[in-house]
Amino acid sequence: MLLGIKQLIDMRIAALDGTIGHVFEFYFDDHSWVLRYLIAQTGNILTRRRVLLAKESFGQLVRTSTAFPVNLKKKQVRNSPDIQSTLPVSHQRAQQIYNYYGWPYYFGEIPAIDSASSPHPEEHHDSHLRRIRQIIKYTVISRTGKAGRVANLLLDNHNWTIPYLIIKTGPLISNQNVIVPTFLATIPDMKKPIIQIETSAQKIQTAPLFGSHTSEGDLIEETRSHFQT
Repeated sequence: MLLGIKQLIDMRIAALDGTIGHVFEFYFDDHSWVLRYLIAQTGNILTRRRVLLAKESFGQLVRTSTAFPVNLKKKQVRNSPDIQSTLPVSHQRAQQIYNYYGWPYYFGEIPAIDSASSPHPEEHHDSHLRRIRQIIKYTVISRTGKAGRVANLLLDNHNWTIPYLIIKTGPLISNQNVIVPTFLATIPDMKKPIIQIETSAQKIQTAPLFGSHTSEGDLIEETRSHFQT
């Protein structure tokens, strides 16, 4: 099932023994287009903390979910290592998360760095991690020029991949949102708000409209057919 990630931000978090905090942000890998982490904000204005939860903790999310499920108890979430959400995730910080929950850890394709053997462990960051809040509204550049901006990303709730982008191709006030597969997309520079799509602007602008199909299967099939021709 495909779900819009933007709609999951600010959703309450459902732990195994009740709700705690809310979803503040997601990190995804822009190389594999897989959701990797959730940043949960807990506490109140005086005791607020932001903690990093890996996708291994995610529960079964469905379209009717009113809270984001995690297979953790509230105490585990509350005591999870905190993070500054505006900074990249370092190898050391990510390994702390996996050690805390007792999960085997690999940072992308590279085994975790031993902080004891690294003179500057906090400098080893995953350059492919991106924040969802950061990506939404990025400008979309095709082979032939500007083609729109990112309106949302579609998440597959079975494997936490992000197979499609929703791109707004018309004016800001329009509802002309089209579907583009992420295998065509790259983010060339972390400091520039640009996503490159390896096809023409016309191909993007004539892609299937989001919300115009009676079934998800029809949408996927038409999108696949459109970008194969």
